[in-house]
Amino acid sequence: MNLEPAYANPKSLNEDLVNRYHDLMLAPGVRGAILDRMQQTVLQDPVPFLSKIQTPTLLMWGEKDTFIPVSNSEDYLKVMPNVTRVILPNIGHLPQEEQARVGLQTLKEFL
Repeated sequence: MNLEPAYANPKSLNEDLVNRYHDLMLAPGVRGAILDRMQQTVLQDPVPFLSKIQTPTLLMWGEKDTFIPVSNSEDYLKVMPNVTRVILPNIGHLPQEEQARVGLQTLKEFL
């Protein structure tokens, strides 16, 4: 139920992936780490950090990412001097799982 929205095509979420996520959630220290992360309330402005990145950087963003919409990538484009954004069509939040070959090809072309 928590994973399905991460995929543009919910059929990409197969039983093996669900089992892997389930196993990871049960691994020692994971639940505590997640709870600790959820309690973090001090947010830092990322702009000073991002604007210092001079290295050519690739942002791959799933067009149908419902967790962090592609419109959020505009913020990175404004402050990172050497950023290239590629919007991956019909892909959600987890391109490396949903359509790994598309992301890999994009990365190869960038490199």
